[in-house]
Amino acid sequence: MNPLSLTDIIVANKAILGQKTLTAEQVKALDIDGNNIVDATDSLTIMKYIVGLIESL
Repeated sequence: MNPLSLTDIIVANKAILGQKTLTAEQVKALDIDGNNIVDATDSLTIMKYIVGLIESL
């Protein structure tokens, strides 16, 4: 698994706002909770992981 970065949060947030269409590969990488939708929960979880509030995804 590739490490997640701030860029991934930006991409997820653009998709959430309808400003970007994600590829299937991006959805798979950014859909942290496994519901097949990249949403604010996924973005927040990625952010918490990056800043060290949670240790694993």
